[in-house]
Amino acid sequence: WILLSFLWWQGFALDFNFPYVPLHISSEDALGYAIVNMANQMVAQQFMTQIQCVRLPNQKKILVAKWCRNLQGLEVLVERYCNSKLMHPNTSDKLRPMVFQQGMPMIFPVP
Repeated sequence: WILLSFLWWQGFALDFNFPYVPLHISSEDALGYAIVNMANQMVAQQFMTQIQCVRLPNQKKILVAKWCRNLQGLEVLVERYCNSKLMHPNTSDKLRPMVFQQGMPMIFPVP
């Protein structure tokens, strides 16, 4: 939720569709990076400039912004995570990636 607040605060409320900060399952500490899919490349470049080396509140590690060459686009990211153990019903929602459309959370697609 901190990443969502950060995205909204920085002016990107309608520009992302897949925000995810991987957390350690037991400690819930951030692993030091975020995966965010933006609506277009221009906004993505602006976002990357603003988020580089930001430390989220109550986290030990900083976020690192860089292009992900293997996973590009909402469909690819959803496919990657829809069968993940993170999506198991017993897993806390704060550990899971989310899908958004125009700033509103959507139900994560099932396989």
